[in-house]
Amino acid sequence: MKIVYVYGNMTHYDHGLGALLVRTKDVFTELEAETETVDLGVLHPPYYDGETTNALDGVMNKIKAADGIVLACTAQNFAPTALMQSFLEYLAHKDYADVLKDKHCMVAVLSQNGGEKSASDYLSRVIQYFGGFVVAAMGLTSRHVNEMGKDVCEFIDKTTQDFYRAVHQKRKYIIPTDFTNDAPRIIYEPAARPEKESAASAPQAAGLTDTQEEEIDELALLFSKKHTNGDVERSPEPVFLSEPLIPESPFAAGMSNPFAPTTREVEPLIASKQGGTVKGLTQRLPEFFQPQLSAGLQAVIQFNITGSETFDGAISIHSTECTYIEGLAAAPDIIIMADAAIWHDVLRNKNTAQKAFMTGGIKVRGDFVLLTKFDTLFKFTES
Repeated sequence: MKIVYVYGNMTHYDHGLGALLVRTKDVFTELEAETETVDLGVLHPPYYDGETTNALDGVMNKIKAADGIVLACTAQNFAPTALMQSFLEYLAHKDYADVLKDKHCMVAVLSQNGGEKSASDYLSRVIQYFGGFVVAAMGLTSRHVNEMGKDVCEFIDKTTQDFYRAVHQKRKYIIPTDFTNDAPRIIYEPAARPEKESAASAPQAAGLTDTQEEEIDELALLFSKKHTNGDVERSPEPVFLSEPLIPESPFAAGMSNPFAPTTREVEPLIASKQGGTVKGLTQRLPEFFQPQLSAGLQAVIQFNITGSETFDGAISIHSTECTYIEGLAAAPDIIIMADAAIWHDVLRNKNTAQKAFMTGGIKVRGDFVLLTKFDTLFKFTES
């Protein structure tokens, strides 16, 4: 996958935009996506006078060949920079008119004292006018980026991850009627997915085609390599941080643990030993924990199970130690909500937690990365 950044700023009024983009590129790198930056400040194309320019011919070709586009600039007087606006004016030329057509785009705008939302709205409308899809948008102030607190880091990472998913899944979107002459149509058309079955039915993964199974496996592998928090229920609409955030170091929770991993071998978790109860299987998870894979990990995973069996429980992982907690944990890092029948099949190795989540079988709140780790931290086998 290739992501092209169109950076519309001069260096002297960056306000920290470069640091913001570096963090988004780190997320793309973890997801194995290639990135390339087009710096309009270096090219400095002339003002549009109705003709094409050699300075942008190569840029337009790169954009047409890319899978996703990131338009990034600061907000100047509540509008995008002159460099960015000048670049967008060239899209009116017939030779460049289809450059953004059907392209998945993300807008990133940084302001010094305000105006990021109005500038982002402007960019979004232009993108839609030329047939592009505004999949994600982030508007921040220089204070947010300079302090780079935990909330800001999570906001940047999650928005970037959402954009990656939309591009990777080739989601279909419809341009608003403001920019078309067609009859009224819906704004957003989600990607096709299997119909949701009843709560007590078999896991949704059972009805997937081979192609869908391969796509889910690929996504699960990519997500498992991430080292940032993930959100599981988000809207494709832009989200902006308009209020100042209390600074909090994003690195404190991720400090490496000095304890060395152990190599304790465990027997696989077999459902028949538990008398078939989901709660019994869940309570015995620490017995089948693989500590050699968890050194340095600090996490509390909460389970809220409903359906044929209803109970709450949690596991606490402290580096190479794992313990079960009855009821509700005080401050879980992730909450897994599932029907007992679906959770039972996860514990019996008939399904994985990642596939159950991606097909709607379970819901998650909190650090999505822990869900990807769950399938490897415990040794499951089908009875």
